[in-house]
Amino acid sequence: MMNLSSTCMTGGGLGTRWVHKLEKAVPRAKGEGASLMVTDFVSTNYGWLRSPDGKESTRVLFRPGKNRDGYFTHDEILAQATKAMDILSRHYPDEDHILIFDNATTHLKRAADALSARHMSMKPMQEGMLMFGVETPMRVENGKPVYGPDGKVLKMKIQMGDAQFIDGSPQPLYFPPEHPRAGVFKGMAMQTAGSGLLLSAAPLQSAGLPRC
Repeated sequence: MMNLSSTCMTGGGLGTRWVHKLEKAVPRAKGEGASLMVTDFVSTNYGWLRSPDGKESTRVLFRPGKNRDGYFTHDEILAQATKAMDILSRHYPDEDHILIFDNATTHLKRAADALSARHMSMKPMQEGMLMFGVETPMRVENGKPVYGPDGKVLKMKIQMGDAQFIDGSPQPLYFPPEHPRAGVFKGMAMQTAGSGLLLSAAPLQSAGLPRC
């Protein structure tokens, strides 16, 4: 089942037509105008994804823009995919379904608290230093991003989610609430020691991978 999306502009038409020789030019707004995005799931067997009674649908009409619906990000994609899976599992449970997306960057987003080794410290963070974590967009209660005066999305730092030992048990990356340094990142040396590895003093960042 393929995910398809299309965006139309109010002034996106070519506007080519025959004009009478007596007709005068009419001022028109410049630019393509406001846009409207429509996205849905479709397959050769079912057509557009719907419940048998047609009351449930995965179609989304979205008005892109900072002062409109915002921008169609991975959060909206996840919500649409979740709705598609709900419809398929509820009404078409006897078949195997595959949801297919293209390779747009919004389809490749990791979890907001996913593990990131970039700029990771060897030892626990010193007192007074900013929390080591990952950046994620600030959002209001309805899930829309918060924009700064420059029009860019504001971001905040959050703790990374737990790592995982080889036996599947969680490996917390920060000291627990009852610890004297609660919420502080433990550092790579302590994390790898818990896995039975010891780090040397050698540089941990490859010169060929500056963003590692």
